[in-house]
Amino acid sequence: MPLDKGTVERTWSQMSFSYKEKGIITSWNKKAEEVLGHKSQDVVGKVWTDLVSEGWAEHCLEALEKVQLQGEEVVLPLVTGDGLHSAVRCVVRKFGRCSCFLFSCGHTPPSPTVCTWPLEIRSMEGLGKCAFALRDLPAGEMILEEPFYTRMPRAQLQKRPEWDQAWLAAFNGIRAALKAPEGSPFSEMPEKPLLASTALVRDLISFVLLPESLKGALYGFSSPALDSDHALVEVARQLAELCKERLPECKDADLGMLQFAILVTEMNIFPGGRIFWTMSRINHSCAPNCVFSAAPNRWGLRSVRPISAGEEITISYLGEELLLPTVQRQWLLWRSKCFICGCRRCASPEDPLRDRACSSCMPLPKRWRVVHQPAVWRRKEPSTAGRAVALLKEGTEFDTNGVSQRTKEGLWIFAEDSDLKKNGWVLVDGSTLGCSLKLNIQRLWS
Repeated sequence: MPLDKGTVERTWSQMSFSYKEKGIITSWNKKAEEVLGHKSQDVVGKVWTDLVSEGWAEHCLEALEKVQLQGEEVVLPLVTGDGLHSAVRCVVRKFGRCSCFLFSCGHTPPSPTVCTWPLEIRSMEGLGKCAFALRDLPAGEMILEEPFYTRMPRAQLQKRPEWDQAWLAAFNGIRAALKAPEGSPFSEMPEKPLLASTALVRDLISFVLLPESLKGALYGFSSPALDSDHALVEVARQLAELCKERLPECKDADLGMLQFAILVTEMNIFPGGRIFWTMSRINHSCAPNCVFSAAPNRWGLRSVRPISAGEEITISYLGEELLLPTVQRQWLLWRSKCFICGCRRCASPEDPLRDRACSSCMPLPKRWRVVHQPAVWRRKEPSTAGRAVALLKEGTEFDTNGVSQRTKEGLWIFAEDSDLKKNGWVLVDGSTLGCSLKLNIQRLWS
């Protein structure tokens, strides 16, 4: 089946480049231009090792020489157009001994010094693929990554001729009983029906339209067995049968592949319908040491506390539900991700993350520190349209008088300054503006 334009635009969006004999660069995509700051016309035809950080070229050549299998990964410290350094983790595809295609599966933010790659993915018995820190990581360490696959948007399902009354009747009839496993912490939860959703249809069609190389890559991601005793697996099977019967994209596809397409997407997808080569392999914890960070066209992983070398890197698959009691969190993860969480927090008889006073009820602290990069504005009025009176760079500490105001843009606090003309409002959390899900200001308790 030929690839449609939408599928091409939604896949392989990471930066990539290729080279041939003698290391001559033959391609350099737009994402590489954006991330590294080198225009295609300036690098194509040059030797790729000219872009490697000083003193690292021989190391990079040796690492690539050792690659034996398609899909192995190497780390390349590359110089940006601004003279900074970024450690880029690349998946390697070799063509003979002299030609090579590399696409990024993550990169560190540009830095004045050469930095090493912070994590590795390896298989652990009973846990599948896990991420571990390769070095001690401070709080706030960041890696960036572009999605290599994005699910088709809802709009592409609208006004399809297959969506007739017969389809709706069959689709609405798909359901399976969601049961708690015997002996599980939530075994007394009542049985509930799990229904099909249009998101699952988009999972399936998107997968079918993918190039074979990308389908093969997704077979390396975690998903439940097709004969697992779970309601989502059964719903996926019923929906796969309906789509194979009714949708032209699916008529020639294997039924098991269609069921797998739904499950592998649901298990590994991030907000916005995106799957990442590295971040989608990171395990869940209800007390994670990292968070997923998203801003327009910028996605990444940020450590929220110091992480020791060799420690597993974790994120949360839950949103606000992370504040729920243990049994409810475990039930939600079983329902959506098909596993029973046994993280340290879930295994503990006490829950230290639920013994804090509500931030809406407790008094605001008086001392704050800017953690947003590179800076935040202090404004005359509590609005991003307000006149800027001072620029507070990352790391700046300041006092408030305890006055706050919540607007549609978020929570604002009134910050004081020795220069009264610079007194003004600072936005605490920019998530409603698409800036970050992390507080822009860190509370400092005296």
